[in-house]
Amino acid sequence: MRLSIAISLLLALGGHAACLDTASTQRAIEDCTNPKTLDMELNRRYQALMKKFAQDPALKERIKKSQRTWLAWRDQELEIVPSEGSVAGMCRNTRLGQLLLDRIRDLAALQESGEGDACAP
Repeated sequence: MRLSIAISLLLALGGHAACLDTASTQRAIEDCTNPKTLDMELNRRYQALMKKFAQDPALKERIKKSQRTWLAWRDQELEIVPSEGSVAGMCRNTRLGQLLLDRIRDLAALQESGEGDACAP
């Protein structure tokens, strides 16, 4: 429950940008972009999409393909983050957090689209 509230607040406040605007310590920055928390939310959103479109196997397959492609792209994006130095871990987690938040927003938009949305699946 607290996880869902925290993610909802992050998304409502502009997500990662709003959180980072107020973060003044390394710990606060890490809390804004905690990859484990965000990954759980991403998985929850993805599963909800699969459930929403259970009656449309072709669309489900396209969403699966999109997610697999996004995961590969995410991994490549992380390859360009510096991997040495005292802040390398923080830099990687921050970038991963940004990528996860962006994808969560994308999946949320798909999940919330529907009747009357000309661009909805």
